[in-house]
Amino acid sequence: MKQKIAVYLPLFCLLSYWYVEFAAVFLAVLLTGNIFKIFRGFNRKHFLYLLLFVGIEMFIMALLDYDMRKFFEQVGLVVTTAIGYRAYFIYVLKKDISFFVKCYLNMSVVIVGYALVAYALNITISGRLEGWGGEPGDIALLILPALVYYFYHKEISIRCALTVLAFMLASSTASFAALFIILALFLFVYYRKKFFKLIVAALVVFMVSSAVSSYLSDNKSDNNDAALKFKETWEMLQSNRFSFYDLETLNASTYAS
Repeated sequence: MKQKIAVYLPLFCLLSYWYVEFAAVFLAVLLTGNIFKIFRGFNRKHFLYLLLFVGIEMFIMALLDYDMRKFFEQVGLVVTTAIGYRAYFIYVLKKDISFFVKCYLNMSVVIVGYALVAYALNITISGRLEGWGGEPGDIALLILPALVYYFYHKEISIRCALTVLAFMLASSTASFAALFIILALFLFVYYRKKFFKLIVAALVVFMVSSAVSSYLSDNKSDNNDAALKFKETWEMLQSNRFSFYDLETLNASTYAS
């Protein structure tokens, strides 16, 4: 029982705040009695690689005039989270990928069920499907691997249908783009001879979508949040005074319909 709690705890905290997820990972390692083994397996070479990576990134961020304090906060968060998940994979999951996939799929069914019920009851902030934390794009990206799994294994089931419905209702453009990239890679690997035709079709769809977006930006941007975001982004990219601080404000989920 303790083992199952340790496995599922971080999974169900993925939609929570980062510090809740962070605490859940280390608590899972603690529950299995391996908290003091968390740094086992590291050697001097790993720390040298980390220092080299941070040094290169510091140089790049300095050239871009980036906020260095924010940079170090992000590096610290990524490194500590990676260490925690490494210990979680080794000592909690015991490197059993199939067991992790099974647990992840079970978790995704629970999240999808909750999100659909909440959406049906109009318990939502943005008007789109959401989980118990985060934005609509967060739950869409969280259940995306489940969609890929169902697609790859050609599974037709209730949980697959509910996951597809939840993914659509989340209406996350970032997630749709990620799904498109994954499907493109799949088609390239398995259907290379027809890949060129598929790319041409995708370009046609992209051009039509761009034309529609341009029309919305010019005519309805004052009454359409997505169109307004398209217009602001296009104007920012055309500006001679391009700022990376402005680039950080671009939220892909705002483009969702």
